[in-house]
Amino acid sequence: MPGSPRAGEKTRTLWIAVALAVAVVAAYLPALDGEFLGWDDNLYVTENPHIRDGLSAETVRAVVSTVHTGNWIPLTWLSHALDLELYGLEPRGHHATALALHVANTILLLLILCQMTGAIWQSAVVAALFGLHPIHVESVAWVSERKDVLSTAFWLLATLAYLRWVRRPSGARWGAVVVAFGLGLLAKPMLMTFPCTLLLLDSWPLRRLSWQAVREKLSLFALALTIGGVAFVAQRSAGAMELASLVGPADRVANAVVSYVRYLGLALWPVGLSPWYSHPVIEGPPLAPMQIVGAAGLLAALSGLAIATRQRWPYLLVGWLWYLGTLLPVIGLIHFGAHGMADRYTYVPMIGLAIAVVWAGGGVVEWVGGVMGRVGGVVGWVGGGARSIAAALVVALLVGLAAATWRQSQVWHDSTTFWTSTIERNPRSGVGHYALANIYTQQHRVPEAMAHYRRALELRPDPWKWHVELAELAYRHGDRATAQAHYELAIERRPDDAVLHAGLGNVLMQARHDIEARRHLERAIELHPDFAQAYDHLGIVLQRAGERREAIRAFRAALAIDPGLASARANLNMVLSSMPKEDRAE
Repeated sequence: MPGSPRAGEKTRTLWIAVALAVAVVAAYLPALDGEFLGWDDNLYVTENPHIRDGLSAETVRAVVSTVHTGNWIPLTWLSHALDLELYGLEPRGHHATALALHVANTILLLLILCQMTGAIWQSAVVAALFGLHPIHVESVAWVSERKDVLSTAFWLLATLAYLRWVRRPSGARWGAVVVAFGLGLLAKPMLMTFPCTLLLLDSWPLRRLSWQAVREKLSLFALALTIGGVAFVAQRSAGAMELASLVGPADRVANAVVSYVRYLGLALWPVGLSPWYSHPVIEGPPLAPMQIVGAAGLLAALSGLAIATRQRWPYLLVGWLWYLGTLLPVIGLIHFGAHGMADRYTYVPMIGLAIAVVWAGGGVVEWVGGVMGRVGGVVGWVGGGARSIAAALVVALLVGLAAATWRQSQVWHDSTTFWTSTIERNPRSGVGHYALANIYTQQHRVPEAMAHYRRALELRPDPWKWHVELAELAYRHGDRATAQAHYELAIERRPDDAVLHAGLGNVLMQARHDIEARRHLERAIELHPDFAQAYDHLGIVLQRAGERREAIRAFRAALAIDPGLASARANLNMVLSSMPKEDRAE
């Protein structure tokens, strides 16, 4: 491990850090104008009951003892609570915090690489790629992804603490590693691969890998497994794995293999970045066998190259294994949600790719410069020319990435822009069509809303709630046939849901299909005996069938449950007024 940097190197590193901070802030300026999105921002921040009062002792107790939205991430919840304390519901402040953390992460990465390798310019390029690459916009511009930038800050702080411990071991310094790592896990359990990355760094550039180095980290592995287990149970208890039955083990492996290659492609050519990537099994299109074979072959070839060159170019194997390993928890082998990939998952794995590519590129530049110099007999001049050309290309690349980040940040400005862009980039996104349908419903743009609901259900017919929302929208606007059809489809998926039977019963009642309406309303009451509205609608059906006494009993049952149900009161009075006084008593 290189010794302490000289004063001149410290000054140069400081100026590079300042330049990186300015460049990253400039690239992400559009993100500061973004609104809260209707995609998790309400669940995580604006309507989160555990943090709505800001930072307080009660908030601390609530976030530590509660699983919310399938996540046990108390440190992330506390960071959101602090922002609510400082900025309220003004989104600019929340975005500014995320951007500040991303800038801090960029600088921390620079410092870590400089300390480990002493290679200032390679370290600067890796940090710049991390800070300016548009694939990271999702982690920075989406308020709900605070857990990414916050947890990575602690990941990098833990790594920095580890370097200090390697330089001069002590209990206090090791304690700093454990504390920083533990805090990172409390922000996002994806940090569970952190101990493995320390072993990679032990291999290169620290060159201290041994069985002793493995034993040193057993406490970190134990902590990772503990918090990872808690996160898994939390996700499962919240139903985040409900869709797992739709994706079999073979399909998960196939999607994981192809996703590894697709992430590589997006890292090298970040065009078509999308907030939603459809899972090939759930939304399609299905993976072709040649895609899977080709992706597996490419991964095998790259892995073989990294292994074969590990003695001469150890950074290739370290960077490649960093990429493969840190993506593993979220590559889809354990299936969560309905998406196939997500840009946010690359926030840490991209560090490994950048290290491998930049250090390999530096080696190639030096080799080319040396060959050209020996051929031309002017090694210094030609070698310097090769480095100048490489530097110019790197600057051009970073400018292009910053411009792409600026554009991608604008996608996250508001919900309508966000979901419209999602559909443009991924027309098969059932979630995107569903979200746009919700937005258009709120804007009273009924034809567009119904069109997007229908498209969402063509792509993904399984979400019963989507059928219900389309049914309710259709019913409110007089399309009873559509309402009936989608209530029936929802009931196929949830046959014991009283609300669905009551909804369909109401639609059938309005269409005067009274026999079918009665069957569904009675089923709703059987499932939920205190369903006042179902009793009220059943009373109407019974009245029309001439069963006035039964109708009276139904209306009175509704009022016994809900004395304020005005329609039941009016219906009861109407029936009673049509009967002779002596027949009104039960």
